[in-house]
Amino acid sequence: MQLQTLVGSILSLKIEPITSSDLIVIKKCLEKENIDLISSIDVSSVVYELRDYDNYFSLSINKIGISKNYENNTIALKRKFFDHLERKDKSIIYDILNQIL
Repeated sequence: MQLQTLVGSILSLKIEPITSSDLIVIKKCLEKENIDLISSIDVSSVVYELRDYDNYFSLSINKIGISKNYENNTIALKRKFFDHLERKDKSIIYDILNQIL
């Protein structure tokens, strides 16, 4: 799983923007699975890593949301990032969402 896939999957299911408090939970869940995708819980660092995906994500210094292109079409965002994941990766995403929501 790549960072953009993780973020896109979470946003397509959560709808609400990802904040720094969400990143703390996400990082802990990933560490539990021995996955090192997020180098920092600082939103601006993650935003920098996602800069090439601004068509999909609305990026600011304190949150990561869904771009205007997809805010009314989260199904397309879900198809792009979540639907093709393996069962184990989907399970990790659901675990993250259960702890965030």
